Amino acid sequence: MNNSKVNYREATFKDAELVFTWANDRLVRLQSFYSTKIDLEHHLVWFKKKIDSTSDLFLIAEINKINTALIRFEGVNHKTVVGILLDKNFRKKGLSSIILQGAMEIYFSRYSKTVTAYIKETNIASKKSFEKVGFKFVKKDKINSIPCLTYSMVKER
Repeated sequence: MNNSKVNYREATFKDAELVFTWANDRLVRLQSFYSTKIDLEHHLVWFKKKIDSTSDLFLIAEINKINTALIRFEGVNHKTVVGILLDKNFRKKGLSSIILQGAMEIYFSRYSKTVTAYIKETNIASKKSFEKVGFKFVKKDKINSIPCLTYSMVKER
């Protein structure tokens, strides 16, 4: 699986239900800072707004033409926050850092803003994936009263 080529495309509204399914996965909800189940109606409104936004970039990663992950770059308060959701069938295969690396290259080919990641302290797998790609630890913080680690990555000159 690691030798498979990852292709990326911008998400479209046709991906809304796929992303909804990924986002409501039990493990994804567990690792989220907003752990309640997402309802479809609110998700569709949110997703349409995000993919139409000029300050957000949503990429779908595909391996062997199979939708594998969503990488979200969301412009928040003059900074970009990144998040990644992996299809449950592609977890624990060492793909997160590979997919994230390619997505970061696409992001930095278009934008220069520093990218920030917020990771729950308990999410060791994500911490390792982001560090492997080159994200640097910045500080401990809290989101929704949940302890988290803040990481950032700057575009290389």
